[in-house]
Amino acid sequence: MPPKPAPVCGQHRQHFRITQSQQPAALARAFADDTAVLIQSWKRDRLLLFSIFALFEKVSRLSLNFKKTIAIPLWTEDPQAIQARLAEEPGEPQITWASSGKYLGVHVGPGKGTRSREKPARKFEKRLEEWPWAELGLHAAISIYNTFVLSVLLFVGQVETPPDFVLRLEARAVRRIAHGPGNWCSPRDLHHARDLGQSINLRLLAVPCKAAMLRLREQEATGAGIRWRHLERALTHTKGSTMHLHGLVDWKPWFDARLPTVVETLHFNSASQGISRSRAVREVAGAPIGPLSRDNLAKFRRGYQAWCCKALLRAERFDPATRIRQRTARWRFLALPGHAAPRIARHLRRLRSLVPARARAAMLSTIFNRWTTDTRRSLRAGRNRCAFGCTCPLSDRVEHYLRCPGFRARAARRLQLRPPPATRLDEWMIASRGMGDMQLRQTAVAVYVLHRTVNHLRRASPLDDASEEYERHFMNQMLHEAARSDSRLREALRAAQVPGGRAPAKRRRSS
Repeated sequence: MPPKPAPVCGQHRQHFRITQSQQPAALARAFADDTAVLIQSWKRDRLLLFSIFALFEKVSRLSLNFKKTIAIPLWTEDPQAIQARLAEEPGEPQITWASSGKYLGVHVGPGKGTRSREKPARKFEKRLEEWPWAELGLHAAISIYNTFVLSVLLFVGQVETPPDFVLRLEARAVRRIAHGPGNWCSPRDLHHARDLGQSINLRLLAVPCKAAMLRLREQEATGAGIRWRHLERALTHTKGSTMHLHGLVDWKPWFDARLPTVVETLHFNSASQGISRSRAVREVAGAPIGPLSRDNLAKFRRGYQAWCCKALLRAERFDPATRIRQRTARWRFLALPGHAAPRIARHLRRLRSLVPARARAAMLSTIFNRWTTDTRRSLRAGRNRCAFGCTCPLSDRVEHYLRCPGFRARAARRLQLRPPPATRLDEWMIASRGMGDMQLRQTAVAVYVLHRTVNHLRRASPLDDASEEYERHFMNQMLHEAARSDSRLREALRAAQVPGGRAPAKRRRSS
């Protein structure tokens, strides 16, 4: 759909008045210096159309750039044949004939195919290569992907649905940013990461595209006066006419992907899921059904698309307890998984207000078996030993690290950290009953320190007596990193490290 002519300068408005007076059946739209004109007959109307542009040039000193002018035929003749035929006629303007053209960043015409998505897809891949995803945490990776990578695909998504090759590209990108062992999580888990205790969700391309189309339908219907349902019925009637049988065969993808059809189909499907304008007015603007005041209307327009994103995401009906139960089936020490999974889901949500995002990401990585251990990679021979120097065989595994005597001794002696007992592995997975806020904080911080230390030491040489100072310094740094930028967590850890449960008072500097 061409944009509405509201932001057009005064000279273009005068040009529209001349065009409408000379050719009432023509449709003209413009934005800044881009102009689009639709005429019924090229043979009959082209001379008058170019004479109007010539008259406009004399009035405004603004000429038409024939090198950038593209004519799109809506009949069966090949554009290249038209180009060659008109090039031999004297006095004919030498413009470009093609099956599609680019207008305001979006390709229009029966031969556009997926051209509108090709350049954003290349830019998407380029931005994906610019970030070191293996060095980023889960929270930082999701934030960067939502802000700097996925955003390049959203502009075209306002008027076109994502094609299959873009969806495949998005699936590969999701597996890359959430690096780890194979199938440690699914893209749907990251799209509902907030239900799993994380701060933000990984944005799904289809959701903001649908929300933008719903916003486009709402705002263009009230602002530009577009009657979407009437337009869709008219296009359907035209499609069934015998005068356009050639178009049904040659231009079927173009007919099927036309914007009014996509928008009306999306509106019908969304209404069946409970996503309606009346509900949005109540929840976004906080106003009853009826005419909206100016302030409520402005508030509704600002928040309508974000509300649609949340409503579409809720319509997918993601159950975190079911997903956690599927992922924790590997941990044999969890008794009654049907009861443990809902508790884990509740505790993960409680951790959002207790520990920073980095500790919650480590907790989720442990529950979902994201650790890159030798046992996880099915390496039975070779190294496969504890990073803390334990001598037991096949000790490079999550179950061993959770009860590792080397880590527990170092955590208690040097960091004054109180991890869960070695015999209570369900507390490590926050699946135990009656866990209070302090116990959840201690467990999440212990898991974060353990996770970061093991990942670091597995890439270094095994610990020995000569590396005691380095080991103490690194674990102490991870403990401070877990509580960084969170004063409440720092005070809670200090209180837990002091006998009696009260943090020591800070000394005042003498003047």
